[in-house]
Amino acid sequence: MIQESYRSLETWDFIRPSLDGEAFEIEGVNIWLHDCQVQAGQEVHVKDPVYRQDFKFSVYEIQDGKEKLKFAQRVRKVCRYILS
Repeated sequence: MIQESYRSLETWDFIRPSLDGEAFEIEGVNIWLHDCQVQAGQEVHVKDPVYRQDFKFSVYEIQDGKEKLKFAQRVRKVCRYILS
C-alpha cells in the first residue's frame, strides 16, 4: 500500500507499468480515451521497497459519465507507472 501525501486516510496500489500509447483500463474504463485533468497540488509519494528511492506521482481525474475515476501516474521515457 502507498500512502497519499495530501490525504492521510487514502491509500493507493500499484497496478502495472504501461507503455506509451497502450490502452489502460481502471474499473473497465480506458483512461487514455478521456480528458485527464491533473489535480493541482495533489501527489502521491512512493518509496521504492528495494532501493529506498523516493518517487513522486501526479494525481489525475477523469469523468466517465456520472462517475469520476482518480489515478496517479509517473512517466519515465516511454513507460508509465500507474497507481489506483
